[in-house]
Amino acid sequence: MKKFLALVLVMVIALMLISCGEKQDKVTAKKVNAATGADKVYGFAMRNTLWWTFPFFNTYGAKFIEDGKCVLNQKPGVDALTMKVDLYNKYKVEAGAWQAGAIGPDTGFLNEKYAMIFDGPWDVKRFKDAGLNFGVSLIPEGPAGTSTNVGGTNMVVFNNSKNPYWAAKFLEFMVSPEIQEIWCNKLEQIPVNLKAYDKIDTVNKPFLKVFMEQMKYAKPRPQILDYGDLEEIINPQMEASIKGEKTVQEALDNAVKNIEEKILAKEKDLKFPSGEAKDFSKERKGNIKIWVTYNPTELQVFKEIVGMFEKRFSPVKVEVEQIPWGGHQEKILTSLATKSTPDIARVDGAFVYKLANKNAIFNLSQFGLDKLKEDLSPAAVGSNLADGKLWGIPDQITGVALFYNKDMFTENGIDPQNPPKTWEEFIEVAKQLTK
Repeated sequence: MKKFLALVLVMVIALMLISCGEKQDKVTAKKVNAATGADKVYGFAMRNTLWWTFPFFNTYGAKFIEDGKCVLNQKPGVDALTMKVDLYNKYKVEAGAWQAGAIGPDTGFLNEKYAMIFDGPWDVKRFKDAGLNFGVSLIPEGPAGTSTNVGGTNMVVFNNSKNPYWAAKFLEFMVSPEIQEIWCNKLEQIPVNLKAYDKIDTVNKPFLKVFMEQMKYAKPRPQILDYGDLEEIINPQMEASIKGEKTVQEALDNAVKNIEEKILAKEKDLKFPSGEAKDFSKERKGNIKIWVTYNPTELQVFKEIVGMFEKRFSPVKVEVEQIPWGGHQEKILTSLATKSTPDIARVDGAFVYKLANKNAIFNLSQFGLDKLKEDLSPAAVGSNLADGKLWGIPDQITGVALFYNKDMFTENGIDPQNPPKTWEEFIEVAKQLTK
């Protein structure tokens, strides 16, 4: 019995020491967090690429290219970038999430370190699965109202297609209201066809309703042959302004100068071919080959849609080949050189302009698809236009909206049902949330 009691006493002492150690560790951790700022909570976190900055530029009515000149350094552009810079430097409500090695906006939002971020519908499920209590609202209004960027993919018909009429017919089928209803309800995606809006189950998908509303105010990206070049020029200048190495005006003046010299000077006399098919048959026959870059879930739904098309337009057959998203542009450019392109390919939205200029794809106006311009999202259509012709059809569209943590709002006395609607309101709310 004495041995047993002694053993119990040793165990109790050991547990007490462990407990004291844990408490000490927690105290030490708190001291470390306080010293390093690791326990600090921020009202907002942002990225610093051009694509993620479009909501700022767009809400201030900034224009990029006008009459062949870059005008981003005019007052609207300066005011927009000043707002972004001030969130970090002046108001100190932004976490510095744009810096190399920092916690990214989505991760910090998930960990409840950042109360508000810009994000897209692709992260809704991730946040819901994590049990996060969050809301989604429109991007705050600036002088030009609310707006967002636009991303997504388009489908094009290559000019070596043996069956261009039915390839174009498939694109028309893909964006029809009935198919968009299936596609978007199953995948919780934004319809590219405005006529499908009232067919989407927004009761069970309330977040989708916000994104659908936000996309009404989206603006297309500037059309240049290599959009990536624009990002490479502007991003370092924006970072220099946030770091205080340059004024906003200096940063944008430098960006405009480089855009003029390195991009617009080369595209000054850009001409586009007619993109017309000399002869094509409307007879129902032949095969259509399509390269796609969908994820597994999207691919399954896409194949269902292909089956519906084949049944309706029998005996036309569709062959689907999945290719990796990474490097898809290089693969297509290689196939152009070897004349081994498919009939249709799904491509990045900014790639259509380049393919049209290279005389690689058909203009779709000749197949009667101009009629779709009125039905499809204007921002999505915008990236498919060149020289007054329609060169591609958007199969998927996306953009960003304002995500906010409802619990953090409530804890700080902010109504979670009334998120900020203007930049002025946004700043005040972000101040309250930054601790």
